[in-house]
Amino acid sequence: MDEEWAVGLTALRRVLTNASDARIVLGGHVSGFKGRMPGIAEEALCSLSAGQPLYVLGGFGGCARDIAEELHLVPHRSTLVVPWAGREQFSGLDSTALRNGLGSDENETLARTVHVDEAVALMLRGLLRVFGTTA
Repeated sequence: MDEEWAVGLTALRRVLTNASDARIVLGGHVSGFKGRMPGIAEEALCSLSAGQPLYVLGGFGGCARDIAEELHLVPHRSTLVVPWAGREQFSGLDSTALRNGLGSDENETLARTVHVDEAVALMLRGLLRVFGTTA
């Protein structure tokens, strides 16, 4: 039954990736998940594999914070680190893998901010750089 859940959730995440143009990851549990890894992590990996812009908001904690740590966007915590399946897949990547139209300094700011208005402004800036305007 657990394997059926994992397969189904992976399939769902791939469909959602194909149906979207970009992804924002925020928060997320790192234990008690039903898939192969935390959902936020699997969704982020789907976006990276598809070359889809990925915006990591790590300032609110959770799995997104762990991803930001692995991408060297925020400092690694020395305590309270919970190991989770798949975390190592983010090691060796940096902000250029995000393909989100933001520079490394902007991605670092996005990854650590707790201010929603700042996060929205950065994501809009990145989206405009990636997709341009249609007006």
